[in-house]
Amino acid sequence: RIGCFREVLNLRCLDRLQSLSLTDPHFGGNPVANLCNYQTLVIFHLTQLTQLDMRGVTDKSKHMAQSIFLKK
Repeated sequence: RIGCFREVLNLRCLDRLQSLSLTDPHFGGNPVANLCNYQTLVIFHLTQLTQLDMRGVTDKSKHMAQSIFLKK
């Protein structure tokens, strides 16, 4: 159960992590999924992901996350 953004950052060391589901209806959601813009942060920091919450992570979504995150 991932509860905050800092815990998401700990996943960066998992180089082979490609698919991550933080809002799985079978196992329950993670508290971090209730936070504003969690997907943007996850996509920005976990660049190796190809799927997030059972949806494909495209180059377009990576560029969008980067531009949104770098504005802040």
